[in-house]
Amino acid sequence: MMDFLFFVKTCAATIALVLLMQIQVGSASIEHHAMSFMQSSTVVSPLNTVARGAAKMVRDLTQNISARVKQNTKKTKKEEPKSSSPSHSDYEGQD
Repeated sequence: MMDFLFFVKTCAATIALVLLMQIQVGSASIEHHAMSFMQSSTVVSPLNTVARGAAKMVRDLTQNISARVKQNTKKTKKEEPKSSSPSHSDYEGQD
């Protein structure tokens, strides 16, 4: 029951906060002022650089893994014999 009450309280607090953020102050809402402050913050520029670098690293890593998988599957296909069905000589002497 405590978990349910926590859930209800959290939902109520979220709805109250969202409603309060819609109050107009001057020409824009509190939400718009908060977003403008966050976008013009000095912390955002380094975070964008880090995010761009992380995205490039993930892209390069996935491309590298894909290339290696393709290379390994090509090697495996070359090593497999052309005919996968057993020949008649494989069955001789097995009675």
